Amino acid sequence: MDINGYLNEIRQLAATGRATEHSYRPALERLFKSIGDDLTVINEPKRLTDVGAPDFVFDKNGVSIGWCEAKDLFKEITKFKANDYSKEQKARYAKGLPNLIYTNGTDFEFIVKGEVTGFVSIADLTDESPARPAEFPPPRNAAEGFRQPNPDQHQHRQATCRNDGGQGGNYQGYHGPRAGRR
Repeated sequence: MDINGYLNEIRQLAATGRATEHSYRPALERLFKSIGDDLTVINEPKRLTDVGAPDFVFDKNGVSIGWCEAKDLFKEITKFKANDYSKEQKARYAKGLPNLIYTNGTDFEFIVKGEVTGFVSIADLTDESPARPAEFPPPRNAAEGFRQPNPDQHQHRQATCRNDGGQGGNYQGYHGPRAGRR
C-alpha cells in the first residue's frame, strides 16, 4: 500500500463520523506491511511485562525490532494535558522500547533509545488539504530502519518478553503510529 492509498482509506473512515482509534489500525498495518516481506507486523501483540501493551510490533526473524503506539486521529501526540494517560504511557514506552513510532495516523514521532530522533506530518485530514509527498520518505525510511536488528534490540527482547514464566519464549508485537495534528 502506498501512502496516498493509506491516506484515502483513513479519510474515508474519518468521514463516517463513527470511526474510533481502533478503526484506523488495519490501514496502518497494511502500510507497515508494505515495507518488506521480511518484516512481520503484529497488531495488538501480547503485553510486555515491564512496559505495557503498544499497539504494534515489528519482528524480523523472530526478534522484535520496533514498536508503534497508534493514537486516535486528530489526537495531539507531542503535547498532553496534565492528567492525560497518554503522557505517562508515551514516557514509559520511550524509556522501555529501543525503537518506537508514536503516531495518530498522520503525524509520526520517531523515538530511539528514549530520544526523539524525528517528527513528520504527512497530511491534514481535510478534503481541501493535500498530502505532503515530500514528507513521505521519513516514515518509510524510519520503519525500514527497524528491519536491521541490533544487539540492543535483542537484549531488550530477552529482558522484557517474558510472557512464559521467564523462559524467553517468542514474543511478537509492534504498535501503529498515530500522531497529533499540526
